[in-house]
Amino acid sequence: MKLENLPKMFWSDSADALYWIKGTENWAPFVYNRVKEIRSLTNTEDWYHVPGSLNAADLPSRGCNVETLAMSRWWEGMDWLKRPPEEWPKSNVTPDFDIINSEKRKTVISAANHEGASEEKYYNRFSSYDRLLRVTAWMYRFLLTVKLKRVTELLEF
Repeated sequence: MKLENLPKMFWSDSADALYWIKGTENWAPFVYNRVKEIRSLTNTEDWYHVPGSLNAADLPSRGCNVETLAMSRWWEGMDWLKRPPEEWPKSNVTPDFDIINSEKRKTVISAANHEGASEEKYYNRFSSYDRLLRVTAWMYRFLLTVKLKRVTELLEF
C-alpha cells in the first residue's frame, strides 16, 4: 500500500483554537508558543472544524468506562470520513471573541511630557561652568557633613 502524497487533515472541535492557528494576530505568550509549534509542524489550511458531537476523539478525553470505549467509534474514526469530502459536515462556527481577544498580546505605551528640566534652571543661575562645579561640590560637602553629624549623634546616644 502506497501512502505517499496523501492529503493531511487536522480536526479540532475548538473554534477558538482554530482561529488562533489560522489567525495572524500576535497572541499572548502561552497561546503564541503553542500556535508556533503547531504551525511549524502543519499547514494552517489543513485544519478543519468538527462539531463536538461528531468528534470521535472526544469520548476518551471526557472520560468513559471501558465498555463504552470498546463499543465506540473511537477505534475506527468518524463515519463521515469514509464518505467523499463533499459529503462531510460543513461547520460554520464562530469563535468566542471575548476569549480570542483575551489572548492577544497587550501593548503598553508610556509617554511623558518633559517641560524644561529643573536642572536646566539650576545650571542657568551660574555665570560659568567652574562656578557651577564649586557650588555643587560645596553642597555635597555640606550634605555629607550633616549626614555624618546625625550618624555620630545617633551613635553617641
